[in-house]
This record gives sequence, structure tokens and C-alpha cells, in this order.
Amino acid sequence: MADLSDSSDKMAADMNASEPAGGSTPQPAERSEVVLSEPSEELAKRLLTRVGFNERLIGYRVNWSTGPMQVTLYSFKEAVSFLSNENARISPALLASWMREVHKDTELADKMEAAIEQGKSDKEKLELVGSIMEQRLEQCRQIIGE
Repeated sequence: MADLSDSSDKMAADMNASEPAGGSTPQPAERSEVVLSEPSEELAKRLLTRVGFNERLIGYRVNWSTGPMQVTLYSFKEAVSFLSNENARISPALLASWMREVHKDTELADKMEAAIEQGKSDKEKLELVGSIMEQRLEQCRQIIGE
């Protein structure tokens, strides 16, 4: 029978070798405060309105026991809510493109694209994008009075 202790020691050594100097783990990208100008009432209404079938967005909620489950997003509010789930998976660039092309919010799309450049992992990119989208949603709610 083979001695597994040697292989597990080698695996541990390999894992430690990939750690940054000093044994610390990589830190998330530094988050700079994103400032969005107040949207017009017209933009706020557009962002709070559901889009049609052809403009919808498809994301996935990944669960270790059930696998990926498709989630159809018909509104900006649904997208923000979707991103609050840690198991949400969607392309951050696709979200930015959706905001630019479907919702016509170029400022938000630009800020999202800048945040995507700052993120080091897909999860971090989605967190950054989600926080910017939450900020815009709150602005819209204040303007419309929701």
C-alpha cells in the first residue's frame, strides 16, 4: 500500500508556496467611493419599469446540491435583488452592457465598468457592481417615492 503522508505533505508544501510572501492572503481590491449623480425622473421611472421578454437578462443561482438554476431578470430591481445573493452568477460586463443598452443609463454603466476593472475575482466584481446598482436603485426610489 502506498504511503499517503508523503503526498499530503507535498500538497501542503505546494499550497504554502503559492501564498504571497509573509503568509498573508491577497486582499480585495481597494474600494473607492463611487458617486453617482442624481438621475432624472424619466431615467428613474425607466429603471423601475419591467423590460420586455427580448430585453430580459438571464443569470444563474448556483447551489452545491442542486447545481445552477436559471433566474430570469425583467427589471433593474430584480437584478439588484439577485446580486444580493452570494450564489448569484452572471457576467458583470453583461450587466453593465444591459444598463447601457436596455436601460439607457450610461453613467451607471460607466461606473460599473470602472468597478469591474478594480475587481480581482468574478465574485468581487459582482459585489462592486451590486453596490453601485444598489446606490442607483435607492436614488430612483427617492425620486419616485417608492
